[in-house]
Amino acid sequence: MREQLKLMNDGRDQQEKLIRLEHRAWMKFKKVDFTITPNQFVNLHISFTNVGRTPARDFHAWMILEHVKGDAEPNLSYEGDRNVAASPVVPPDSPLTFPLASELVTDAMYAAIMRGELRVMFHGKITYKDIFEGQHWLTFCQEFDPNVGKFMIYKRHNEEDF
Repeated sequence: MREQLKLMNDGRDQQEKLIRLEHRAWMKFKKVDFTITPNQFVNLHISFTNVGRTPARDFHAWMILEHVKGDAEPNLSYEGDRNVAASPVVPPDSPLTFPLASELVTDAMYAAIMRGELRVMFHGKITYKDIFEGQHWLTFCQEFDPNVGKFMIYKRHNEEDF
């Protein structure tokens, strides 16, 4: 009898976990639109979408455009006051787009980027809550590829909780 009761409780717990996974908010990094042109400002627009079935709440984002020399890794620390955006609620199937601060690309900087001496990295982290009060996070990292003229997914720092 105890064994049967334990199996029933385990099954109920598994069912509850599945319901939470199926009905929670799921924020996804959608895209980054940009332009990199000599003697122009870099204009980045970053989009996220809630692909879940319920709203995401208390959305916070840390997004950084960083120049990295040679083979160095980007600084993936988000401590302090780098929180650049917040939204109280993100409904399902709703895009959320943020502009990121622009910077002037000098001729010398543009040439260094095209030669691969200076890498342009875009990375960050978002946090949000689901309707079950669960705290969730997502990290993203992309690197500008001068050969194709767009940001490509970097080999690390693209993760999320489940």
